[in-house]
Amino acid sequence: MKLKLFWYANRNIGNAELGINAWLQQQAQKIEVIQIKQSLTHSFLTQSNLVISIWYREV
Repeated sequence: MKLKLFWYANRNIGNAELGINAWLQQQAQKIEVIQIKQSLTHSFLTQSNLVISIWYREV
């Protein structure tokens, strides 16, 4: 299995879906997605961070 990480900071969180979907579309017919997870951290003192991890295998 392989891992692809997507990290988005405060201002770019809205672009997360577009970036991930573009990558998945480029990989169509090349990979099998095993699992997708997301983690969001937020603090009033720092920026928000969104991390999406995609576990996949090449076919």
